[in-house]
Amino acid sequence: MRHMVLCLVLGSSLLACKKATTTSTTSSSGGDTVTEDSSASGIAVSAIGGTILSLTNGSSPTLGYQETASNACPTFMSNAGSGCTNTSTSLVSLTYSNCSFGSSTATWSGADLISLTNGTISCGTAPTIPPNGILGHGFTGNRTASSGTVIAASIDGTNYTGSTAANQWEQVRYTLGTLSTVIVAGVRFKSNSPSIDYTMDQFQSTGLTLGTTATSKIVSGNLTVYDNINGVTGTSTLSSVTYTASCCQPTGGTISTSFVAGTNGSVGSSYNGNTETMVFTGTCGQGQYTGVNGTTQTVSLVHCL
Repeated sequence: MRHMVLCLVLGSSLLACKKATTTSTTSSSGGDTVTEDSSASGIAVSAIGGTILSLTNGSSPTLGYQETASNACPTFMSNAGSGCTNTSTSLVSLTYSNCSFGSSTATWSGADLISLTNGTISCGTAPTIPPNGILGHGFTGNRTASSGTVIAASIDGTNYTGSTAANQWEQVRYTLGTLSTVIVAGVRFKSNSPSIDYTMDQFQSTGLTLGTTATSKIVSGNLTVYDNINGVTGTSTLSSVTYTASCCQPTGGTISTSFVAGTNGSVGSSYNGNTETMVFTGTCGQGQYTGVNGTTQTVSLVHCL
């Protein structure tokens, strides 16, 4: 297990002092060792990618752990009565009961609410987005997954400082009918193994810019990430981080996260005022990660929130 010193706003490995956890059981690609990542930067791009895919394609989160379920989790494309309920003309609710998403991984329990501002949404039908529509979702309580551990995702906005995010949601926004902004605010992700607990919040209450091409979505901007275990705050800066329709992990671009000690925590000099960077190399979810101590390794992202 690798551990991160984040001596990181909805769910990772560093060296020195302490480290963010990353599993060191590895696979090989092109002669490079590939390590499973759970760094602040990795969790941030995973939450953003999960938001984009779940709200634009009707697909939903996975966690990269091998576990199967007897039934598939509903999405807003599920028919009414099949885990999807028409709550109002602008809101549907999804109920998860030991279900899984697609061919992957953990089993989920809990619920989501999917909403459309300035338009109508109904179970089983792709929503028609108005020119300036906002498609968003929020969990009702915790959404949990089990795979030999307990993993919880919630939109409660809380972090280690004792403060709560002003806004608590995941959204994609449209301007004149075109995707323009993605927002991840007050989203918390935690796991017992590896031991991680992060809260993500939109930087200065603004969204990340979201550009589109025929085959991809490109995100730039800033996100605040709280490491609730180590009491550290990071500002993640995304530069043309690129997602394709078939993967909630990046295939291109760069994310850098700069750290400072939090109000209730302390941090060693190896983290305070220093930066970690992840450069994505074309393969879904794989990148070159450089920790605050300058060590670089090839990592693979597995979480999708």
